[in-house]
Amino acid sequence: MSIPADSVRLLRAMLRRAQDEPHTIALLTDEELAALGQDPSSTPEPFPWISRTRGVDQELAGRFGVRSLLARGLLREAADNNGGPAVLDVPPEVRVVLDTRRIGLGYVRALRPNEASNSSKIMVVQPELGVFEEEISPQGFHLFTACAYDAAMARLARWCLPADCAGHLGGGVRIPAAQWAEYLLAELPTEPTVIAIEVYLPSPSGERAAEQWMVAYGGSSAVLARPLGAELLDVQPLTVEHLRELLADRIDQSLRFARGA
Repeated sequence: MSIPADSVRLLRAMLRRAQDEPHTIALLTDEELAALGQDPSSTPEPFPWISRTRGVDQELAGRFGVRSLLARGLLREAADNNGGPAVLDVPPEVRVVLDTRRIGLGYVRALRPNEASNSSKIMVVQPELGVFEEEISPQGFHLFTACAYDAAMARLARWCLPADCAGHLGGGVRIPAAQWAEYLLAELPTEPTVIAIEVYLPSPSGERAAEQWMVAYGGSSAVLARPLGAELLDVQPLTVEHLRELLADRIDQSLRFARGA
């Protein structure tokens, strides 16, 4: 399904506005997003509050979401020209929020799987101007922001790691993937926190390919693991700045690959 021309203009205007500093677009809840609907061509996004609340499914939550959107002035009642019941009208500035989820060039998604409700942050990379960021809290709040490329990767790196992470005293190693958990317990000074990063961006062929990165930190030590084939992991020391650089490099590569450069 193509994006309407009006939405394209709004999306580009948001990204242009974000070139100097990130631009907040909207804060919506699980219920409100369920009410607005989800295009099947968009990036997969969780509804953490809906999924963990017994007896509440997406359809039921959407009914509550309609009332919430009306109360906030984000949904309008429009008279039916044939004299029937009023119909609900979604203003373009609200509908465009769903368009920020369209897959664009690809996306980078970070997930804290050890948290009960899986907080996450996803960057939907556009082929020009920047990135649409969606940060999702365990309570089901979705904060949508437009960012320039560099700002987006810096924000994602800071979300993944504490500011005081100073890497890891050891050098890079290769370990069997099956020993990842044991490695973290042995090498990090405290109980590790693990962040899963899914990178879904163009590869050298120009086609999108999924890559799985794993970030782990404990105390002020942090490491990054990336698969080497099916059975090995390449594990490297990591800092916030190094993670930002790696993410920025991967975005730059994907832009070149997509253009066939």
